[in-house]
Amino acid sequence: MGKFYEYPTPTGISEGDEKIVMEKGGVTYSPSVSYIALSSLGDVDTKGIADGSLLKWSTANSKWEIATDNTGGVSGSFTTTDGKTITVLNGIVTSIV
Repeated sequence: MGKFYEYPTPTGISEGDEKIVMEKGGVTYSPSVSYIALSSLGDVDTKGIADGSLLKWSTANSKWEIATDNTGGVSGSFTTTDGKTITVLNGIVTSIV
């Protein structure tokens, strides 16, 4: 079976480290590394990392950056089409009557 399409190597991974090949009849994945540090990827910025941090995409900088999670949520009361009132506080349903 001949090679149908080989996907490009992801950013920050050396050629030969990882390969995804689509052949007639299936896809093969052949990792030759056990892990890759996020900080070694070209489109990930880990400066400022702290406990509870997460990665968010920055369109302006074209890379993943450390950020804090948005806390809280929507609050208010909503009436359903069948007349029930749903009360929400910081994204958590507190009552349905």
